[in-house]
Amino acid sequence: MMALGDPQVSQGSSGEDVKAAQRLLAVMRYDVGPVDGYYGTRTRAAVKEFQQKIGLPDDGIIGVETWKALRTGFKPLSPNIPGPMVPDAPYKAGASALSLSSMGIFAAIAGTLLFSGFFKKS
Repeated sequence: MMALGDPQVSQGSSGEDVKAAQRLLAVMRYDVGPVDGYYGTRTRAAVKEFQQKIGLPDDGIIGVETWKALRTGFKPLSPNIPGPMVPDAPYKAGASALSLSSMGIFAAIAGTLLFSGFFKKS
């Protein structure tokens, strides 16, 4: 899931990595504003909201753990052990384990399609 060398991005950053993060957040229904590759205030607010919901520190910086969570929909079980992901908090009240698991699978598939260029305009 997580490729070595994923850059840390934060407010003021720009480029394809920011655009990829914006797309992943938008797929999960976070308001990032325009998906334009610029990490502005709306993207930062969306990142912080995502981080809060999954139990990561809500610093608004997309680092290693946030990249992992964006690609899976869940917080890593342990920061030192790659692999299984578990939900720390439901996306909404009353969500079942099945729906959380499904959301993680959906996010992983969507992330793979986004990063492969499947959704690029012709």
